[in-house]
Amino acid sequence: MKIIAYISFLLLTITSAFGQWTQTSGPSGGGVSDFAFVDGKILAASFDLGNGVFASTDNGASWSESGLQGIMLTKIAANGNTVIAASTNNSYNETDTIYRSGDGGGTWQKVMTVSNINRITSICHHDQQWFLST
Repeated sequence: MKIIAYISFLLLTITSAFGQWTQTSGPSGGGVSDFAFVDGKILAASFDLGNGVFASTDNGASWSESGLQGIMLTKIAANGNTVIAASTNNSYNETDTIYRSGDGGGTWQKVMTVSNINRITSICHHDQQWFLST
């Protein structure tokens, strides 16, 4: 009897760990390259059509523009209310531009342009520092 109870518990645990996915309408700007979660909202970095950052405060049911429209973004990451986004503005010149928001994606500032690379592939925050990978 104990074996059946253990197996039942194990199956219940595994089933709960692999919850169901729900398709949402998605941002209207086109393809999404990356997501970040900050202060109760989902931020999506878009690389297509409308480009820029889109935000959802209702778990992806609806989306609104949240800055950097017209810019093709490749990555986005958040730590607290600080959000960093990277764009590949011109692959011919091999430059990426880094943008920062200190208010959870409400307003954005250009932080720097990184020359001689084409496409930042990862952004990570650790120990009070931001790390970029190309």
